[in-house]
Amino acid sequence: MVQQKQRLSMQHQPVCSPISMHLIDYPSPCNLSYWWGLGPLAGIRPSMQIVTGVFIAMHHTPNVDHAFISVEHLMRDVSGGWLLRYLHANGASMFFIVVYLHIFRGSYYASHSSPREFVWFIGVVILLLMIVTAPIGYVLPWGQMSFRGATVITSSASAIPLVGDTIVHWLWGGFSVDNATSTRFFSLHHLLPFMLVGASILHLAALHQYGSIIPGL
Repeated sequence: MVQQKQRLSMQHQPVCSPISMHLIDYPSPCNLSYWWGLGPLAGIRPSMQIVTGVFIAMHHTPNVDHAFISVEHLMRDVSGGWLLRYLHANGASMFFIVVYLHIFRGSYYASHSSPREFVWFIGVVILLLMIVTAPIGYVLPWGQMSFRGATVITSSASAIPLVGDTIVHWLWGGFSVDNATSTRFFSLHHLLPFMLVGASILHLAALHQYGSIIPGL
């Protein structure tokens, strides 16, 4: 009885009320399969990426002369640093796998159909943010593959009509891939995940406006 009263009082708190509404007390159909667990799993992944990324950033130096050395320092000298890096790198791959399976499930069960078009639209925005964020992180260690990757990634923006060259020079911070590019990629790689989390919250809120697709109906 006491626990029930405490739970009811928490549901009326400004922060606890939305959490309880969307994550604890939200009603869902009883015939949902494990396929519907991919969404929550995809929602957990960004948080894990942010946590590991913050600890990695404490040891990373966004400078073309020191970035690779700082990664080697993390791998060899920092206790558990190798684990942090591999959790972050392989966690990104796992994130994509889960999201692709989530998209496949949504396509198979026509989750994009009316009235859930906005849910699907936000999902596409999340995927685009992931596609932009991942290659930027790939560049940060600044090895040979990272440098070539930065050149290809930034040069591809030149295909955008009218503003392509302007975007490329802004990303470079000059006339070629250099130290300014590393600094800008470092900043963007820390900004975009928080935008992704915000889009995920909006995605969840839009989904709960109409509820999940019920299999077989």
